[in-house]
Amino acid sequence: MDYETALNWVDALNLYNSGNGWLNHNHWQLPATPQADPTCKSKNVNNFGVLCTGSALGSLYNVGLAQVYPNSVVPFFPTLVFPFFDLEPGLYWTSDTNIGGQVTFSFNNLQQGGNTTTYNFYHVLPMTKKMLGTVPPGTGVLPYKGGSGEGKAVYDTISGLSWTLNANLPAENKFGVTGKTTITSLVDGSMLTVPLIDGDGAVYFSAIDPSAPTGWIVSMNKSTYAGTNTWELPGVADLTKLYEDMDLTVGDTRLEYPFFAGPFLFFQPGFYWSCARDPDTSLNAPCDPSITVGTSSGSNPVPMEFSFNFDDGFEGTDENTKLFYVTAYYPAQ
Repeated sequence: MDYETALNWVDALNLYNSGNGWLNHNHWQLPATPQADPTCKSKNVNNFGVLCTGSALGSLYNVGLAQVYPNSVVPFFPTLVFPFFDLEPGLYWTSDTNIGGQVTFSFNNLQQGGNTTTYNFYHVLPMTKKMLGTVPPGTGVLPYKGGSGEGKAVYDTISGLSWTLNANLPAENKFGVTGKTTITSLVDGSMLTVPLIDGDGAVYFSAIDPSAPTGWIVSMNKSTYAGTNTWELPGVADLTKLYEDMDLTVGDTRLEYPFFAGPFLFFQPGFYWSCARDPDTSLNAPCDPSITVGTSSGSNPVPMEFSFNFDDGFEGTDENTKLFYVTAYYPAQ
């Protein structure tokens, strides 16, 4: 849901049962984030980064669940969305850029936007303009049934593009890319060493940067995966077209985790909304509606609110029109 709906949903929790509230509590709230969080050791400005514990969701990820950045709360999430397997609900990198950074794409909600390459770990779905064999009769996105692409790739009969059958291939095959990289804080100069490819298949952008002479896609092409050395990082238009040709819809439940993650049921490896609070108050302090987090840049700026990505532990801000997950808590006091 978008941010306004999230606030309305929390209000509904508190108004439930003639004002007694859900589970007889009427002080439910969105998890809160301070305007400035000095615990974000690898931050950019304010509370923009990772290792954050001063926010409710950051504390949940880093302390309560004892996750280690950039691990996902759901490290193994196999999906079957024909004809792909392991199509991820988290964001995918694209080859496009904008003022916000590298553009990303979501099969979960069809949204796109700029994201920093400094801290984020996202998934990758390579494409090639080559046809890699024979496909069964029909239209749309179909698995190869012969040739070098069989068992390794699918073909979009509408766009003429081929894609890897495993939509999270780095989790299965790293093509020898097993190194690490160091992230240096833009504020205090502290350093954090992380893998180029995380265990769940999410990739640090420098490992697939099309402008770099080395990396995962380069190594993939050197191996002539599925019989070709023409694999490349898709543009956002390519992924949008693939989404359309697969007849996906926003909120497809095949891309939502239906089991337990830690003590939580239906905990999603994606973005959750957080509200702003006064930095001089505690983790359990209520949201402060008077605080403006910021606005997006461009010709039609949109208000932005705090968010947290449980697919890699990144805390940041997003346009309040985006569709994210929502949870609420009831302060102990």
